[in-house]
Amino acid sequence: FMYSNYWYDWHNSRTLAYCNNLFLLKISMSLIKYIPQVTHNSTRKSMDCFPIQGVFLDVTGGIASLLQLIWQLSNDQGFSLDTFVTNFGKVGLSMVTLIFNFIFIMQWFVYRSRGHDLASEYPL
Repeated sequence: FMYSNYWYDWHNSRTLAYCNNLFLLKISMSLIKYIPQVTHNSTRKSMDCFPIQGVFLDVTGGIASLLQLIWQLSNDQGFSLDTFVTNFGKVGLSMVTLIFNFIFIMQWFVYRSRGHDLASEYPL
């Protein structure tokens, strides 16, 4: 990428494609991180030693990221669905984070009511 930019100058489409590939890598890494945790919690039927506070911070960050994108797009060029979808990396990462954190919160509520994990001893 840097080699082609040095010899052939900067092109927005090539730079955007490179950034989108990096976003795909980041989304893939998030999926690799979240899927084993969901299955682990489901297999154990417990959320022992799982930091639920971090999930709430992730949800806050995901919502803030989407709101920042909407605000920036509406100020720069007027909000449209095309420009929103063009930023699929930020939208995709926020949506993956929000979906999996919603699953974690639901697991926490379900497994907390069973009364045999640390969440019942140490409430939020």
